[in-house]
Amino acid sequence: MAERKMRSDALANRDKIVAAARAVFAEQGASAPFDTIAQRAGVGNATLYRHFPNSATLHAAILERRLEEAVALLAGLEAEPDSWLVIEAFVRWIAVAPDVSLIDLMIERDPPPSRLTELSGQVRSLFGARIAEAAAAGVIKPDISYDIIITAMFAITQVGLQADLAPALRERFLQVLLDGITA
Repeated sequence: MAERKMRSDALANRDKIVAAARAVFAEQGASAPFDTIAQRAGVGNATLYRHFPNSATLHAAILERRLEEAVALLAGLEAEPDSWLVIEAFVRWIAVAPDVSLIDLMIERDPPPSRLTELSGQVRSLFGARIAEAAAAGVIKPDISYDIIITAMFAITQVGLQADLAPALRERFLQVLLDGITA
């Protein structure tokens, strides 16, 4: 059965809900109440539940948006000849995201919807290629991989969320990570 195209007002409401949820989850965590999200989005609870019948569907929509942003950022940096600059830019983009608490959602997906799998694969491919280029050029250690960098980023953002780190300390953690992967 073909999906119906969403009306422009419904699409606008969906976008407002996703944006509000990102902000609310960043402030209150991934289990923040739907009432707060609806209020922040300026829609009624019925509208929110019509678009997202449960938290899993809302989390997936937010994660999809975040992954789309990651793909766009990495695709926009494809012409950059310096792989190290791309690695550093992407690591910093992850670290300063207003909704880094959503990293929990990236880990929790079981199994991820196919669109999330597709987007995650694109991020892995684009970022992984730049990591491989940097390793081949001797800019980063040869044993550094996508999984190592992403896992380190998860750790840094999780510590930052739990400890409510000052920006200067978070920056120091990032610099330690970046220094640690360089050759």
